[in-house]
Amino acid sequence: MIRSKTNQNMGKKKLTNLAVIGILTVIISGCSVAPKATYESVNELRLAFVNAGGSCADWIQDNAVVDAIESGTCGPQTVLMVFSTAEEAETRAEYLRQRMSAFGMDVALLLGDNWLVNSAESSLVEPTLGGRLIDE
Repeated sequence: MIRSKTNQNMGKKKLTNLAVIGILTVIISGCSVAPKATYESVNELRLAFVNAGGSCADWIQDNAVVDAIESGTCGPQTVLMVFSTAEEAETRAEYLRQRMSAFGMDVALLLGDNWLVNSAESSLVEPTLGGRLIDE
C-alpha cells in the first residue's frame, strides 16, 4: 500500500491535535480540585473549612451535638459536625433549619455527605468545601 505524503501529514496533524487536547484536558482538570465528599473527623472538616476561607480562631472540639460522631465550635457563631451517615447529617440539618426558622434566626447551613456546617460563612466556603447550601 502506498501512502501519499499528504495523508501522512494529515495523520500526524490529527495526532498532534489530539495530544494537545489531551494535555489541555489534564491541565484544566488538574487545576480544579474536587471537594472532599466525606470527613473522618471534625478536625479534618475544620482544616478544610479554614482552607476554604472560614475563620476558626477559637476552636473547641466539645462533641456536644447529640447525633454527631464528633462536633466542635469556632466561637459562638460556627458549629462543625461530622456524622456516621448522610441520613444523620440530613436529619440534623432539617432539624436545625426548622428550629432556626421558628425562632426567626438566619439559616446558614452547609450540608455535605456526612458533615454539616452551621455558620454565617457557609456561603463563603461552599465553592471550595462543596456541599449544599440551606439558607431559607
